[in-house]
This record gives sequence, structure tokens and C-alpha cells, in this order.
Amino acid sequence: MKNRVTHASLFGLPYSRFLTQDASLLPLDSLRKRNAYIHIYSYARAALPGFEETSQHIIIINLRHSLEDIFDAFKKNTRNEIRKTENIPELTFSIPDRKNRDSYRFYTAIKKRDGVTPDAYIEFRGCLFFNAYYKGKMIVSVSCYDTGEILRLKHIVSERKNPSFDATLIGYATRRVMWELCKYGKERGYSTIDLAGANVSEANKSGITAFKQSFGGELKEIWVYRSKTPAFRWAQKGAHMFGKNIH
Repeated sequence: MKNRVTHASLFGLPYSRFLTQDASLLPLDSLRKRNAYIHIYSYARAALPGFEETSQHIIIINLRHSLEDIFDAFKKNTRNEIRKTENIPELTFSIPDRKNRDSYRFYTAIKKRDGVTPDAYIEFRGCLFFNAYYKGKMIVSVSCYDTGEILRLKHIVSERKNPSFDATLIGYATRRVMWELCKYGKERGYSTIDLAGANVSEANKSGITAFKQSFGGELKEIWVYRSKTPAFRWAQKGAHMFGKNIH
């Protein structure tokens, strides 16, 4: 897998984010000299002195299978709900959606409505957005990191809690977006959809975990490595004071 790197800066402090098969293969010494913050997702565990290490369970969809087999691995209710969207002409999908700013504004509005501090726009640099619209209005947005080989889920946001919309319809549309994401990846030669965190131990995270498990896939582990300078830690706090997160 090619390493996917995203470069950005926060208050003039440069930082880089990597999605890689093996973090130990990165030129870490030179990277630390050039960056105030390094954030690495690694599909293999590595010994990285000076880096904080955490791990998380993830769910992987193998796109090397046929589309028929991928769809058949979905839970029955998920397949049925996806099929129902085919009979709703007002429901449309933009796969991927090139309206990055509109997608980010939608994401920010949903997070603020939920009382959650949104990630800064620069955190979505290099991401693809996969969106659903109902009567021309965005109702679901799924963002993904893109390595050219792997699509890793960043965020799913929707109007599910908005009383102006039918929550059942939003649920169907969200599942359809995930299926369209699989088709997009398969048709363009990607190997994997990484559905990201699957928290199997905390009850308050069981809903999103069950949603991800409804698409079949395999439970695996990924490792996260972070190295940041004291100055960057203060910069993160400053960004949070302005209502934005830097992870």
C-alpha cells in the first residue's frame, strides 16, 4: 500500500497525518524534524520510540470479493433497506460529491446541533465525500480518507435527529450511501473499505458499532501513533477555544 500523507499547519506549526501499512517503514527522524505533530494510522504494530501508541478495533470490507458477495455479506435488513431506496425517486446520491465546502458545512451544522465540537476543515484535506440528497437537500454525508487503495471512514453525519425529516428514510439513505461507497471502491480498484472504529466494549457506542457490523466485514485492529511538541499541544487548545478540533 502506498503511504497516504496529508500535510497541514496550525497557527504556523506544520503537522502531517499518515495512513500506512507499516509505520516502522516511515522516515520518522526526518519527519519529526519537520513537523510539530505527526499522527499515524498503521495496519501493523510498530516500535516507535517517542510516540504515544493506542489501538482500536476496526471493521474491514474486502473489495477483492465480487460485488454480489460483498452485498450478500450485509445483514438481511440492511440489504432490504438499501433496496427500498431504489423506489424513492426524490432520493439522489453524489458519489463522490465534489462540493467539499458544502459537505463540511453540513458536517459542522450536524455536530454543533449534537453539541459536539467539529473537526477543523483542514482535518478533511485529501478526503472524499459521499452524500445523499432528498428533494435536493443534503441529508447524509460520509467522509473518507483516500489512499488510492484504501478508503477509511472519517465521519458519518445525517439529519436523523432532525424532526423535519423521517428518521427511517435517513437510515435507509445512510445504508445506501455505504453501499454506493463499496461499489465506487470496487469499480475503481480499491482493495479495502476501512469502516474505522468499532467500539465493542462501551454500551454508549453500541449503536454505531452495530451499524458498521451490519455491512459484514472483518473485525481487525489498527494502531495509532502520535508525536507532538509542547507548542502544538497549546495550539490544539487554542483551536478548541475557537470551536474546532485537531486530532
